[in-house]
Amino acid sequence: MRRNSGKIRQKKRSSGRVGDVVGVRREGMGLVSVADFRWEDDMPTLGLAVSSLTTLLAAWFVTTDGGEALTTPDNRGTKFMLGFLQNYGGGSQLELYITGASADRASVTITAPYANYTHHLTVTDSAVQVVTLPQSLSLSGSEKARKGVRVTADKEIIVYGVNKKEHTTDGFLGLPVDIMGTEYIVASYVGISDSPSAFGVFGIENDTALDITLRGPAQCEGVAYPDGSVVRLVLNEFDAVQCRATDTSDLTGTRITSDKPVSLMSGVKCANVPYGVGACDHIVEQIPPVNTWGRHFVTVPLAGRHGGDIFRIVSASDGTIVHATGHFPRLLDSGDVWELDVSSNTYQSITSSQPVMVLQYCKGQGADEVDSDPFMMYIPPTEQFAADYTFATVDASRSVFTNYVNIVIRTNESAGIIYDGSPLPPSTAWTEIPGADFSATQLNITTTGTHKIKHNSASVTFATFYYGFSSHESVGFPLGLRLENVSDQCQITETVWGDGVDNDCDKRVDEELLDGRQDKMTDDDGDGLIDEDVTDCINTNGSYKCTCQLGVNGDVKFCWTIDDDCRSTPCTVEHQECVKNGETFTCECAVGYYYAIIGTKDHCRESMRFVAELTVVKIGGAEQNFRAELGDTESEDFKGTASTVKNALDEHFEASSLGGRYKGVNITSFRAGSLVVRFDIYLSQGPASASTVTEAFFGNLRGDTFGSSQVTIVPSSVKIYDAANEDPLPPWHNEPLYVTLVSVGCATALTAFIVTLICCYGNKHSKHKVGDERDESNFNVAFVDDTVIN
Repeated sequence: MRRNSGKIRQKKRSSGRVGDVVGVRREGMGLVSVADFRWEDDMPTLGLAVSSLTTLLAAWFVTTDGGEALTTPDNRGTKFMLGFLQNYGGGSQLELYITGASADRASVTITAPYANYTHHLTVTDSAVQVVTLPQSLSLSGSEKARKGVRVTADKEIIVYGVNKKEHTTDGFLGLPVDIMGTEYIVASYVGISDSPSAFGVFGIENDTALDITLRGPAQCEGVAYPDGSVVRLVLNEFDAVQCRATDTSDLTGTRITSDKPVSLMSGVKCANVPYGVGACDHIVEQIPPVNTWGRHFVTVPLAGRHGGDIFRIVSASDGTIVHATGHFPRLLDSGDVWELDVSSNTYQSITSSQPVMVLQYCKGQGADEVDSDPFMMYIPPTEQFAADYTFATVDASRSVFTNYVNIVIRTNESAGIIYDGSPLPPSTAWTEIPGADFSATQLNITTTGTHKIKHNSASVTFATFYYGFSSHESVGFPLGLRLENVSDQCQITETVWGDGVDNDCDKRVDEELLDGRQDKMTDDDGDGLIDEDVTDCINTNGSYKCTCQLGVNGDVKFCWTIDDDCRSTPCTVEHQECVKNGETFTCECAVGYYYAIIGTKDHCRESMRFVAELTVVKIGGAEQNFRAELGDTESEDFKGTASTVKNALDEHFEASSLGGRYKGVNITSFRAGSLVVRFDIYLSQGPASASTVTEAFFGNLRGDTFGSSQVTIVPSSVKIYDAANEDPLPPWHNEPLYVTLVSVGCATALTAFIVTLICCYGNKHSKHKVGDERDESNFNVAFVDDTVIN
């Protein structure tokens, strides 16, 4: 058998700046015991011999040669530049929650020159350590001061910040320097008279030039600026400037650009959410750079509340079309805000034509008299979901929070969630999110301290959100996210296992599982490529094994494809078929069905089917017309053209508002009329209609061309119908081309008849005038006779 040897490689990271070299997660380590092993961060490496007899894949290796593992673009890092905005009344308690990203001991140093503060500690992923900082590091007014807090470590760590005071607490997820960018947009809220909207910018490098384009009147460095002003500043490392609204204006939408990376903290000194509903509370988040924003989001209500939630959508670019479940689409320009006030039982899907930022706001206790108060929480796009999380509960200033975690995951992957080493109990209630192939649950965290949440499959990503409530106090923030550059400027890069990078620029990260030699592999994400963006294998309930895909055999270390005709391992799931892929045979769901896990069992679930048609005029610039070979579904011409059109449609629909619900298309026929393509569209079960699919198609269409193969169509020719409708597409005798030809033929025949009639009449009338002796009645008879003869 042949095994692929594992090699740890350094890799350039797509952080938005060409040429940035990825950091390293750790230096080489020897063999470790299972008890000390953490799969996600200590993927072992072992060189293996190569044999040409059988296709086999090495899924994990132990490092013995001092190799360096790579860092992924996410919230884990080795350097952070953080800070704290002004809280209500001052004198708040400033805390950092720090934990290791692996079982390896990480040496951490916290430095804050303004307070002459330095602190050293050592962390692992087994616990979260809380460090209290000097109160003087909190920003005040509109000052510029050297109040940045730098956290460095020799191995990757995870950092959270909490700005704590009685009845006015909030926290944030710390973001590392290696994903910081040069373009940000402020997220805040409406202030009240003595507690304005505010943001703080922190310098990471010396001599950083900063432009702040204000969205609302504000004061920076003691100088008042009107709405629309551009404030120009220079920051050095540790420098921080806090800008605050000069009235109750909301500074959301303010744009910040710089010539070097900076860090942005944004929020409100004390906000009423919604405006006019008490009581106020400090709200804050560290805002990710614009190049990490996304287009697909799902939202989950806060547990225990009855008065609803506020969501805000902030646009980065002009002309951004946003769709949200239960609402009419909205057109937003750069910096515009769409605020949604939804009920406490509403789960929604949000999609946009260009990247946006989504935030969730907890309402004040006055909204429903449930113990709580406002906080602001950044919602990662589904493109940036991560694979595992370590966190600790937060204590309230004078009491204990009632703690919750919301989890969002693709519906068919929910059974694989592992919480503190064990699967979630069967009684866990999951709610499907309309308009998306995701479900969510709300966990009540009843024990304080450190907790871990992961999935038993390495290619599965999901989102987690932590929040806590007490009387007139709350805290909330996301527990982690990937921060890959998913902007339109993505660059295709060489894949490195589990690098957290969108190697193939499909707006997804590490979506492939390694599963064989090039001629015997599975295209896990259906994009026509093999192992182009590969994940690691992870700890599965205490054992270390690959999660082998459907139709692939495996043991604790390896996965391999089936090399027979499925007789030795017959397909046992209903609606599965044995499919030949090159030289191998695999069990796959039949056309019109999609793979899902229901409970703990594999299923091929019936898809929702829609019948569609469109006219193709060009593919890759080459004009297209119907040809005889395309009428034969077994011909190579049909198969090649169908594959090209299918791949283009897959790319188009996967990037549309359908998101994960899209399960593929099947080209059924071609016919004349340039090149008319008929095909079926498949979606996972859930609310959907032909108009939903049509809206998704046109919502993602730019001009008349789509797909990397550049398929050009006639937009007006697109027709999509529910397959349940009888005769959804027009029969041949109702087609526009047929009707046109028949109409032209009829018109031509009628014209010929009229011309003949006139000619005959004229001829007979001429004979009558030159001496025809017949009377008028005989003339009429002769006229009829002449017409028949002619």
